[in-house]
This record gives sequence, structure tokens and C-alpha cells, in this order.
Amino acid sequence: MKYTSWLICLVALVGLITVQAWAEKSESDNQQTDNTTQADQTDQAEASDKADAANQEQHNDKDKDKESKAEKRKAPKFRLWPYRELISLSEEQKAQITEVHNKYVQEKKKLEEAEKAEIQTLLSDQQNEEVQQIIEARKAKQKEAAEKEKAAHKPAGE
Repeated sequence: MKYTSWLICLVALVGLITVQAWAEKSESDNQQTDNTTQADQTDQAEASDKADAANQEQHNDKDKDKESKAEKRKAPKFRLWPYRELISLSEEQKAQITEVHNKYVQEKKKLEEAEKAEIQTLLSDQQNEEVQQIIEARKAKQKEAAEKEKAAHKPAGE
């Protein structure tokens, strides 16, 4: 009986030591996994930060391109032919010519609107509706043609 008690205690002690060693090993593995996971997460975070920085840089480049394009659009180009061919024109002369041109463009628009209004008074309601349908059909065709043109010039992959 004496030996049996000792044997039971010994088996229990070995079992306890085995369980404790297993628990320590499991905890160590978990820490390594956590460290690996943390390292992976850190690597992923760094890669994500780099990707974000690259995306931000590309976005900034696009913004700069858009800004430069907007500035080009804002800066009026002197396009009036044949005057644009004159090399000796000063900036002041170009501005004056553009001002005169814009004044007459506005007057021309007003005259065209007055012409349209006067002609519409000559037409019946049915004829005015038909004219409106003709105008809308033309606008739709122009829009469709513009979309086809845009699609034809769009680079592959976009």
C-alpha cells in the first residue's frame, strides 16, 4: 500500500509536470504566433501605408494635372484668326481685340434670340412643338456622336 500511494503520487506528479510543460509550450507557441501575427500585421500596415502614400502621391499628381488644365482653361488663349498670326501684337492689343470680339458675340446671341422669338410668333403651337422635337432630336444625335468620339479616343484598359 505504501508503494501504491507513492506510485500514484509519482504518476500524478509526472502528469502534472507534463501538463505544465505542455501548457508552457502551448503558451510559447501562442506568443510566437502572436509575435509572428504582430510582425505580419506590422508588415501589412507598413505595406498599406506605403500603398496609401503611393496612392496619395498619384492622387496629388492627378490634382496637379487637373489644376494645370484648369489654369490653362482659365487663361484665355488668343484664338481670333487672322489676328492671332500677328507676331507684333502686344498683350494690350490682344486684350482689346478679345474685348471687342466678346462684345459682338454677345450682341450676336441677343440678335439670334430675338430672331427665334419673332419666328416662333409666326408659327402655330403645333409647328412650334415640331420645331422643339427637331431640336431635341439633333441634340440627342450630337450627344451620341460626342460619346462615340470620346469612347473612340479612350485608351484601352480604362
